[in-house]
Amino acid sequence: MNQPPRPPPERSLAERQAEAFFKSAQLVKLYVDDFVRPQLDQVLDKSKRDQFLYGLFLRTVGWMKSLYKLNDGSDFQAIVTANRSLFETLIDVVILHTDDQGTWTERMEAWEHSHRFRHAKRVVEHYGELKVPVPDQYTPIEQFYKKFEGSMDTLRVKYWPNKKNPTTGHHPEHWSHENLGGAAEAADKISGLGLKTYYRTRYHWLCMNVHGSTTVGIRGLSKESIHAMVLVSLGDCADCAMDITERVLKSVGKLWEKNPDLPKRHEELQQRRREIAISVQLPLPGRPVP
Repeated sequence: MNQPPRPPPERSLAERQAEAFFKSAQLVKLYVDDFVRPQLDQVLDKSKRDQFLYGLFLRTVGWMKSLYKLNDGSDFQAIVTANRSLFETLIDVVILHTDDQGTWTERMEAWEHSHRFRHAKRVVEHYGELKVPVPDQYTPIEQFYKKFEGSMDTLRVKYWPNKKNPTTGHHPEHWSHENLGGAAEAADKISGLGLKTYYRTRYHWLCMNVHGSTTVGIRGLSKESIHAMVLVSLGDCADCAMDITERVLKSVGKLWEKNPDLPKRHEELQQRRREIAISVQLPLPGRPVP
């Protein structure tokens, strides 16, 4: 006699909470990609600052589109990586959002140029140490290095002079305030989003689960702990994406002011996210401000 099929095992609270925050992140993806992006695309006359902000917004859309497909606990490493990246993007957006004079925009552009040069120099020096020509596939990189070898220090002195010898420059960890911690603190003063606290209490935990060396972030974790990691990072990803989008809309084309439907839709989505969180006994979306 055939036995009736067994009912599926009951899902734990952590699993149901992770699924709820996955649904919340999916809603944010639909908002930024399907509703906001087409309106930003229509702003053709973007200033240089707005072009950078738009690029950072597209990074955000890309991450939310990836998260839209990551609905399993085994995806936790990719989800945590997205969390770290979106936090870093939010810091950039907060700083650029207030850059009416273009000073920070120029610094970001200079840092990108300096960063490319640093990579090119490493490639050229590597093959120099081997005493062999740079391979053909790296010829454009070698040409870039030779083109800017004589002028790069002038650029770095302008934006990042060395403290002991200001006549020489260096390439800093972060384009705005030497390192990410300094940038987070500066962005926090502008926004009041708790970014300094987040950097000091969460960011390095994210790094432990992003870097591939050692098992420091995952060894000994239970299934429930992994689901908890997923739900927290999904919530933080969605929070960052919403904060990024609001500031980009306020800057690029002043769309936030010009289109009353944008802040309305923004708040409706936040309310829906709050309802989802309450339904599975979770704290409301949004980072606590100290």
